[in-house]
Amino acid sequence: MKIKIIVVFLMLTTVVGYSQSNMVIQLLQNVNISYGYNKTDTYKWTNMGIGTRYVENIKLVPNSYWSVNPSINHSSYTFNSSSVFGSGDVTTTSLALPIIVGYRLLRTQFLNVNVYTGPHLEYIFYTNSENDNLKDVERFQSGIRVGANVSLMRNLGLTFEYAYYPTKLYRNGDFTRTSFSVGIGLGF
Repeated sequence: MKIKIIVVFLMLTTVVGYSQSNMVIQLLQNVNISYGYNKTDTYKWTNMGIGTRYVENIKLVPNSYWSVNPSINHSSYTFNSSSVFGSGDVTTTSLALPIIVGYRLLRTQFLNVNVYTGPHLEYIFYTNSENDNLKDVERFQSGIRVGANVSLMRNLGLTFEYAYYPTKLYRNGDFTRTSFSVGIGLGF
């Protein structure tokens, strides 16, 4: 666990050290609120998040960029009786750190369209459940994201994203997560 925290810390330190002086301005301008939902035969998942974004261009490849998108997320899982864990609810609160590499497909004064992919690192720091089978979560999660951003008039941003987490949510169970998320952001 200590190694995982050190890796995340080193990645953040590298980003901060590499960034330009406009980092604070970008983080404030790129605040976003997101909502995610997924429903299967055995569970329903909802997620609310608030985050921000820091972006740098990749100078060697025109129209490409990398970004770090830290967020705090609150997730709720409802399992029905056919799940491996039995029925019950669990809520989690986590700190997420997606690292994205993207490409700008369209860039005009009024409309921008980007596609992106990259790893997603997450640390779950709070869990609550009345079902003992649902309390033993794997705190450090990793996954991969693929998505698209659309921004209108440079002030309204929409994000559509698919995420897959090969890391199981529970230490003693088989619960691999996938999700489709839609995010809305306002720039000032």
